[in-house]
Amino acid sequence: MKVRRPEPSFLALVTDTTAGGDGVARGADGKVIFVRGALAGEIVQARPLRGRRRYAEAALEAIVVPSAARLPPPCPVAGRCAGCCLQHLAGSAQLRTKEAEVLGLLARLGGVHPGRLEPTVTGPVWHYRRRARLSVDVRGGVPRVGFHTSGGRGIAAIDACPVLVPPLHPLPRAVAEFVAEASRPERIPQVEIAAGDERATAVFRFLTPPDDADRRRLAAFGTTYGLDVYLQEGGPETLCALADPPPPYPDYALAAHDLRLTFSPLDFVQVNAMINAALVDHAVRTLDPTSDDEILDLYCGIGNFALPLARRGSRVIGLELSPSAIACATENARRHGLDNRTRFHVADLTRPEGWQALPPPRRGGRRSVLLDPPRSGAGTLLPRLGELGVERLLYVSCRPATLARDAAALVHEHGFRLDTLRLFDMFPHTEHIEAAAFFVRARPGDGIGGRVDPLQ
Repeated sequence: MKVRRPEPSFLALVTDTTAGGDGVARGADGKVIFVRGALAGEIVQARPLRGRRRYAEAALEAIVVPSAARLPPPCPVAGRCAGCCLQHLAGSAQLRTKEAEVLGLLARLGGVHPGRLEPTVTGPVWHYRRRARLSVDVRGGVPRVGFHTSGGRGIAAIDACPVLVPPLHPLPRAVAEFVAEASRPERIPQVEIAAGDERATAVFRFLTPPDDADRRRLAAFGTTYGLDVYLQEGGPETLCALADPPPPYPDYALAAHDLRLTFSPLDFVQVNAMINAALVDHAVRTLDPTSDDEILDLYCGIGNFALPLARRGSRVIGLELSPSAIACATENARRHGLDNRTRFHVADLTRPEGWQALPPPRRGGRRSVLLDPPRSGAGTLLPRLGELGVERLLYVSCRPATLARDAAALVHEHGFRLDTLRLFDMFPHTEHIEAAAFFVRARPGDGIGGRVDPLQ
């Protein structure tokens, strides 16, 4: 059997950094090489990993000449954990990298340029994350609790996570200690943790029901760490509180709109409270709702955008797949006296039958859309917007590639132009960034793009 010899390492000049934390270099043949963990401007020694038709991948072995933007990452599992792939890059450089990624994808994949680029909104870079999913692995008899590794083949075990808000910060180690004493630790694959302004929750997923001893330990766990503990033995509908009677759900304030929004421990909420508040404020300013407006909030969740818009007097129709989120949105509206201006419906907007919940074309008054789809984007929903008489569309996205794809369809196929773009650093140290792209109906003489203001 012929043994393949490993390819020798090589020196490379890194010319760029991707939003995913890879350095970009070129081989002697001109082929692009992505070097994991390398930064623009560095000279590095790299080891080939695998070759593709259009590019190659390499591991970083040594930094010969470091970048001035390189920082020692404070997290001990940085580089192994897939969560924060940019901890070794200074914050200002992180933002420039992400901004360039968004604008580059819009131009390359979508052929679209914003008429105006507004300054990126930033906030806290540590202790900002208010929800997370902890993975559990007990192979070998020792529980490992943390997040998936950058290679995706294991779990980077952690004691505490520096991006989690204080109530959640120490939980990875605490969960590992609980799992180690559980009656069947291998039957606990995940723990979902979340924090509102005053209450924090932990949802333990059990593949088989916990015994009485586990329930007593869970109750003690909740008391020790100030958590409301929930169990989940199947799909989301199996969520149940450990305590009887169940505790109130957590909530968070949108102070500028005099609202407090309640959410179930499994409902989607934006992970960064301060940036979410800024994003909601931006949505209200951009759409500038009046009492004559009707706004469709598609993928509305618990009413994060719908209720502040309704506060301004507009009529809001919210659609969302999750029955739990719709129940919370409906109750949040009722509690704030906004149920006469809002309607919420369960609808799967990825399927044609879900579109039946969309209202018919409106006569008189403006119709706007706030679209906050999952990472997969809006897809086949976009052609329906033209049929509904939509004049203005604020598209909120956490994945630049699908935003670029959908922007291309909106501009080149459905008669919109990209008026303004604003980015929100919702996920510091990660490759992700939140974008709010405002589209308006194109008029004769409008171009598909426009002048892009310098990054600020």
